[in-house]
Amino acid sequence: MRGGRLLGPMERLIVAGSVISGDVAGAGFVIAAKGLLRFREIRGTDQPKVDEITEYFLVGTFTSVLVAAIVGILVLASG
Repeated sequence: MRGGRLLGPMERLIVAGSVISGDVAGAGFVIAAKGLLRFREIRGTDQPKVDEITEYFLVGTFTSVLVAAIVGILVLASG
């Protein structure tokens, strides 16, 4: 999947910023937008590998969001 090296850090910054600013809906928007952007890429693959790619995408997204949320919470706790 192309674009992950750029989208990942941007996603984490936006989610962390959303948590810090108290706008958790912003984090939800990022997750929804990323899903929409990746939907064609996920569905356009060969059928046997769709499950693997979808799992890779979901695990990566949830891990990224979790790390960003933890960073946001730590920033809030330290200030």
